[in-house]
Amino acid sequence: MHMIDFEINMADGKVKLDNKDLLIQREDEFIVSEPYKYLESINKVQRLIPYYYTVNAVLWFSKEFELIVRPLCFSNLPFVVQLIYK
Repeated sequence: MHMIDFEINMADGKVKLDNKDLLIQREDEFIVSEPYKYLESINKVQRLIPYYYTVNAVLWFSKEFELIVRPLCFSNLPFVVQLIYK
């Protein structure tokens, strides 16, 4: 099973998935972004509910996590990247 490499630069907060930049974007931009298209092409991303996307298996510091991404939505909800340890 292919694991997606998760990287975060602690100094500037930039996130990469398999070396593709995950940018702070609205949902309409996110679903046409390079990381989303890549993850979709290898069947690794799912839409849970409106504005929430999950990547089931990411690898960070040699440990497996589930990744949840919530693109920008509405004026008062920020972009969110959440790691859940499996």
